[in-house]
Amino acid sequence: MVPALSPHTILLFVSTMITGFLTWLVWKKRREIGGIQLLFVQISLFIWVFFAGLQDLVTEIALKIIFVKLSFFGVISIPVFLLLFALYYTHHSTGINPARIVLLCSFPLVTLVLALTNERHGLIWRSVEYINTGFGNNLTFNFGTVFWWFLGYAYVCVLIAMLLVLHTALKFRYIFRKQLWILLTGLFLTLLLNIIYTFELLQSIQGFDMTPFSLTIFSMVMTWSFYKLRFFDLSPIGRDVLVDNIQSSLLVLDEELRIVDLNKPMLQLINDFFENGKNQTRQKHYGLSAKIIFANWPEFVAIIENINNQIVEVSHQNGTQKAIYEVRVSALGGTGKNAGWLIFLMDITDRIKMIETEKRTRQVAEALQETAMVINSSLEVEQTLNLALEMIGRVISYDTANIALLKKDEVVIEYIRGFPNPQEIQGMHIPLEGSPNQQALIHRHPVMYPDVQAVFPRYRQHPHNVVHSLLCIPLYAKEEVLGFLTLDSRRLNNFSYEDLSVSAAFAAQVAISLQNARLYSAVNRRLTEQSILNEIIHIATANLDKLQFIHSVEKQIQRFIPSPVILFAEHEPDQAYWSFVELNAAPYLYLPKTYNLSEGLTGYVIDSGKPLFLNSQQDLNQFLKEQGRENIGPLPRGFMGAPMVIKEKVIGALVTQNLEEDGFFNREDFGLFSTIASQVAVGFENVHLFSRLDIFAKTDELTGLFNRRYFHQLSESAFDQAIRQRTPLAAIMLDIDHFKNINDTFGHLIGDMVLQKVSCACRAALRETDLIGRYGGEEFAIILPGTHINEAKIIAERIRQSIEKIEISTSIGEVSTTASLGVVTIYHSGLSSMEKMLDASDKALYQAKDSGRNCVRVYQGK
Repeated sequence: MVPALSPHTILLFVSTMITGFLTWLVWKKRREIGGIQLLFVQISLFIWVFFAGLQDLVTEIALKIIFVKLSFFGVISIPVFLLLFALYYTHHSTGINPARIVLLCSFPLVTLVLALTNERHGLIWRSVEYINTGFGNNLTFNFGTVFWWFLGYAYVCVLIAMLLVLHTALKFRYIFRKQLWILLTGLFLTLLLNIIYTFELLQSIQGFDMTPFSLTIFSMVMTWSFYKLRFFDLSPIGRDVLVDNIQSSLLVLDEELRIVDLNKPMLQLINDFFENGKNQTRQKHYGLSAKIIFANWPEFVAIIENINNQIVEVSHQNGTQKAIYEVRVSALGGTGKNAGWLIFLMDITDRIKMIETEKRTRQVAEALQETAMVINSSLEVEQTLNLALEMIGRVISYDTANIALLKKDEVVIEYIRGFPNPQEIQGMHIPLEGSPNQQALIHRHPVMYPDVQAVFPRYRQHPHNVVHSLLCIPLYAKEEVLGFLTLDSRRLNNFSYEDLSVSAAFAAQVAISLQNARLYSAVNRRLTEQSILNEIIHIATANLDKLQFIHSVEKQIQRFIPSPVILFAEHEPDQAYWSFVELNAAPYLYLPKTYNLSEGLTGYVIDSGKPLFLNSQQDLNQFLKEQGRENIGPLPRGFMGAPMVIKEKVIGALVTQNLEEDGFFNREDFGLFSTIASQVAVGFENVHLFSRLDIFAKTDELTGLFNRRYFHQLSESAFDQAIRQRTPLAAIMLDIDHFKNINDTFGHLIGDMVLQKVSCACRAALRETDLIGRYGGEEFAIILPGTHINEAKIIAERIRQSIEKIEISTSIGEVSTTASLGVVTIYHSGLSSMEKMLDASDKALYQAKDSGRNCVRVYQGK
């Protein structure tokens, strides 16, 4: 008979082509969350629509029934796979295993068998009627008992899937609800159309099943979600946990610069700075223009008005509080049309302050050092002190300065700088009574006056030199005040407390120079201390690993304490134990790695958070007895320990000891040692942070191997070096055979164990100079510098044999595994880049797969 090509038939075959194309697209996304389940939904829909089209095309009732039966392969599968897809995507798949999947499919499979044998029992349909409608020649069925049971089972599956999606949609914020409501609407529409068809609620379309068409439309929407909304790139649950745990402030804008999403730190920033402290919710800001929200921050508005991929710094003044942010802007959507912008704001105020402080400290240290050099090399007091005033002028802005000596009840100005008529000032006698110098002498510390005339109206009134701001620092020699260092300015509020501190440091040098050569060593020591602290600050902000940091700090400490033993102890806050970082400096101690807080002098320092200074063996014995502690290792004759504290939490201790003599250390040593410990704490914390970030950025968490991105960087360098030096280079691509079956049969935990054991087997077979990374799910890439093809084949075979010996015992049997490997070298023609080498090794790998797996194949390209 001639096929009946009705509009209904044409629509079915168009749907078949669309569904086939969508199935191919979903196949490319099968590794995403829920991707495999959605792929099976697409395959089932393709089967249903294809055989429904063939059924509609033919006119013989016998052929129509055959195609109806074949379409049941898709009909009975779709509800089950829809439910599985919803379970996996909404993260409710914890209890899903192969046995339960088989149980879930058992009734649909029974229904399929009964449909294929319906003529014997009529449990699926009792009778069939051939009707001719405006949509074409269709069959109507008088459905049997089992069909209604299956229909109820299918509706339950779809309803459960809808409830799972609805529950998840209600939990998530605006940006992800859009995706989930699309999914929910599609499911609901499909269910409604199927009910209309099955129960013949509309007589005008009797026999016309719209379910395949609605499912096709639903599939098109889902595939659009894949590529437009990137539906499965990050599951909603994973996204909420990730974004809200980012410490930086995060803002997501659409193309019109409206707020799509923001994390908790960004919400807090907006509420604090731009909502007058009001505790607004996220939803209040969704859809609003970022230019309106941040209207009081014109610098930031300027960035988003001229938005592009960039990294800039911007400051914000909120009253007396100034914050500096690093703004990172990235486009969303990858290639093609831009879908919006991702903006990170990282508060770098403390970092900038630290840099500025470090710069100022370095300038002060350099000025102090230069002054000290002159003091050390010259016996000319006038030359030395004039230079000191010049050095002070480099780091502190002043108009005039003088050094005056104390003479009973008056001061005599001896050395000056900046005065227009120095002869009028030099040698001037100023009564001590009622002067700033008297206050400095009484209080025995530096004094600062933002407006000295308001306190001392008659002080140094001169028509050409009216003083307003003033610093006065007494010059000490032990307990004796020799004189005063005074800095003046014609401006009000010219000096800061930091200037006061710095000028006090210079005053100490001036006092030493005035006192005598006997105090020379003390001056040099202060300079050394300042230099050490400066270097310690520099070390603390440098990106060093733990051992580099420790050795750098040891070198600085030994500049003023020639101790052979300097130890670093580390401690996790809220833990009851601590450990030495490295004992290379004291190998004779033979100490274990960890101790309780109740053990040793170092344990006391960490537990109490207090510095400890014991300068004789008698002091040590008495202290240990009073504290009820046992010493660790040989009993020292001198001990200094200082806690390393970050945010009121002790993260470790800095310790030095002497085994040879009592009185080796002094109180000055102890003071500087404690100060260094506080600076070292910042660097020690940075070392931990840099170490964690570096590891996370370069390695795969499961196997410990290089991740794909970092492996690409290293492999490109190895390729360039081989080309430059004309040395051999080989690459191996490895893939675990039947890994999916291992996961499906034994579970993902066993699959993870297989990946770990394979990575261990690979590393054991490689040299230290070789590179290995996890290239994909069960795929590994290896680079062998300086290796010819024959050597590479031997190494690949050794790896294959090692993997073949891997066995894992489980409750359901032994797990064994094999791997296929592809080998290529740089000498194969046409391989002009590392990317082409890896592609060639991948082709060799597939040759190994085609050869039966568990073997090694060499790339045969020309």
